[in-house]
Amino acid sequence: MKLKLPVVKEYPPNIEAVRSRFPIHGDVVFSYGGKLYNPGGGHVDEHLMAHEVRHAEQQKEIGTELWWQRYIEDDSFRYSQEVEAYSAQYRSFCDANKDRNERARFLAALAREMAQPLYGFDGVTASMARASIASSK
Repeated sequence: MKLKLPVVKEYPPNIEAVRSRFPIHGDVVFSYGGKLYNPGGGHVDEHLMAHEVRHAEQQKEIGTELWWQRYIEDDSFRYSQEVEAYSAQYRSFCDANKDRNERARFLAALAREMAQPLYGFDGVTASMARASIASSK
């Protein structure tokens, strides 16, 4: 059975703190306190849910408030947390897709997404992100 979070169609309680650090736009979703906040109401596929479930597990390990504080303020912490979450997302995709070309395309897409300015990883290229995601698999 795949783990799922309850989905709430609104912003998380800490949205102002998140917006103060990140350029939030589009269909961004947030894991907060064991719930998936999906303000745009867009489709959340199984692979994205796996990503957000991993964030929920990370938050449970140290506490939601502390996790979000560190995520917002500490680039290296945020990077480590996203590598784990993107790796979970990639594993979920691979479990459902055996075609290695599809897997390679999906991994490349995840790496490009992780290297976007949204996360604020200065100097992290898609190639670096791809290597981190794949090695954490």
